[in-house]
Amino acid sequence: ALVDETTLLWALKRKVGDTLAYADDNGRAFSVRIVGTLPDSIFQGHLIVDEALFLRKFPSSPGYALFLADVKNAGDPGALNVLRDRLAASAADAGGKVELTRDVLAAFHQIENTYIAIFTVLGTLGVVLGSLGLAVVVARNLRERRGEFAVMAAIGLPRAVLGQMVFHEFATLVLWGLAIGAVASVVAIAPSLAALPPGPTLAAVGAMLAGIAALNALCGWWVFRRALRDLDPRAALAAG
Repeated sequence: ALVDETTLLWALKRKVGDTLAYADDNGRAFSVRIVGTLPDSIFQGHLIVDEALFLRKFPSSPGYALFLADVKNAGDPGALNVLRDRLAASAADAGGKVELTRDVLAAFHQIENTYIAIFTVLGTLGVVLGSLGLAVVVARNLRERRGEFAVMAAIGLPRAVLGQMVFHEFATLVLWGLAIGAVASVVAIAPSLAALPPGPTLAAVGAMLAGIAALNALCGWWVFRRALRDLDPRAALAAG
């Protein structure tokens, strides 16, 4: 059988070469081997098999239930709509329905795009919450190290140098987190990487990682500036 690529990956959760178990009209079990896939097809949720082999297993099949029409002037929307209306009127008595393949594909893509949009929103929310949570952790760490910063400020270490030191610590933590997350993501989506365009995919991933790093750097810098804005070395030393 040939199977739609999306159906095979997400619905059947199988791969090319696997077999599916079925029963014929007499209840006898037989296997259907998946020999190939159809990328982005209108046959999602269907298996495409040889007609003679299908009738051998299901001789009581009433006949064809789906017809495909190749329209020569498909580029003319007006003529295409007229032909669709004529076919729909002719098939109405038999309970038939006429659909354009572009509309079928658009409906399939709408479902996929809805899931992608949901995951994108949830992922963005997770990134924002993670960045704010990391900023809170850094703020608490800086508050606990006020005595250390006060000693450095008392011996004449400029606040710009303190800022660079803290920024480097914070940046190392962020970069390690991004690296671990990127590796885990690549492992998770490795089966689908071959179907993605390399250029736009790398550009999108690079822009996303750069945005996350910039957001975390901005949060860290803002927290550090607030922590040291009113730093009183004597009070911090006394508290330490």
